[in-house]
Amino acid sequence: MTREQLLPLLTPSQDALVIIEDRAVSWANPTALSRHGEALLSAQVLQHSPQLLLRLPALEQALAASLRPVGDVQVAVVTGPADAELAWLSRGVDFSAVVGGVVHEMNNPLSYLVSNAQIALSLIDGSPDDRAAARECLEDIVSGGRRLEALALQLRGFALAESAQGESAADVDTVIAAAHTLSRSLLRGRARVVTDLRSGAHAAMPPGWLLRIGLVLMHNAARACPARRPHSTVALRSRRLGDTVEISVRDDGVGVPEALTEQIFAPFFSTWGSVGVGLSVARTIAAHYGGTLRCVPVDNGASFVLTLPAATPPQRPLLSPQRPLRVLAIEPEPARQRWLRRLLAGHTVSVAASVEEAAALLAAPAPVDAILCAAGIAEDLGPLLALRPPLLGRVLWLDGETLRQPMRPRLRGPIDREHLLDALVRMTR
Repeated sequence: MTREQLLPLLTPSQDALVIIEDRAVSWANPTALSRHGEALLSAQVLQHSPQLLLRLPALEQALAASLRPVGDVQVAVVTGPADAELAWLSRGVDFSAVVGGVVHEMNNPLSYLVSNAQIALSLIDGSPDDRAAARECLEDIVSGGRRLEALALQLRGFALAESAQGESAADVDTVIAAAHTLSRSLLRGRARVVTDLRSGAHAAMPPGWLLRIGLVLMHNAARACPARRPHSTVALRSRRLGDTVEISVRDDGVGVPEALTEQIFAPFFSTWGSVGVGLSVARTIAAHYGGTLRCVPVDNGASFVLTLPAATPPQRPLLSPQRPLRVLAIEPEPARQRWLRRLLAGHTVSVAASVEEAAALLAAPAPVDAILCAAGIAEDLGPLLALRPPLLGRVLWLDGETLRQPMRPRLRGPIDREHLLDALVRMTR
């Protein structure tokens, strides 16, 4: 079987398939690109030919271990542990592209958080007018903190897209606004952004994947707007259309010739000199969740339209405890220890700075309903839980969304009293 005969058979496969020729990846099917395409490409160096030479030893070994001769070519099926490694690499590739935007967005609230706190401390014991000013400072601190928490959530949903598959519905307007936020550094000096996000809908896609598509489209729009030309505009729009949600990203940049509106979605095709997989991966992800991504011809610039099935997010009422809870918190930072005590005022909170201190507290006969554990605690909790086997399913990790232990019960930020109590009640009932 020749290469030309093989490709039509491999293209629709649901396995992640690549063809290796002369120790180089010369072809990858859409499934391989959607699952970990950017890692597959970023771990290699684009040559003058279409071939991509392997440079990462671990990736090379993973592919080499699965090589099978098919006719006159070598085919590799990437499965099992290799998937997790490639998915991790894929996250890292895109992450570097948004760091500048994140730093800029963090600097804005950070610039006044500390100074407002210092002013509030100096005014809190003063006159009624001083205390009113202190209250205003504290309200600004809360506002700035919420902005930072929102940034953290946006990054977390992006960086952990593969581990967030349990979230089946994405808040479209919120996620696309996050893509705008994380792309600001690329757009600065190139275009102003006009947003009209009024879908008020959820889409049947995990938020992390929708954020990835949004970033691809925003980065594509930024590249299309020449840096030296003033007054370029990128317009973001979302609408609910019956059972679907439509998201469009339109720019008035260099445009896409009508003859290329399909070709730009082909793997490895690029008009910018880049690797050329962003739009291909974005379209494949959209199709996987029953959606479409297309380039619509416009008079000036280009318009990319993403259509996804609408979804109804699950509604879950918050539960409140019917009695005071008894909680053991493992938290090494004194400031966060005080915060947890304030957050759970009215309940019994015992605080341990380490797993060893927690073990000493559990050795005493005092009852404990649940354990709160800081994300930074790396020790195995097995010996600790052996002291109280009923607590085995009652450990809640704060901010603990880690890649190595994605199944930990965790509470995602921003953490407030109502959601923390809800999580504890559900864990202990």
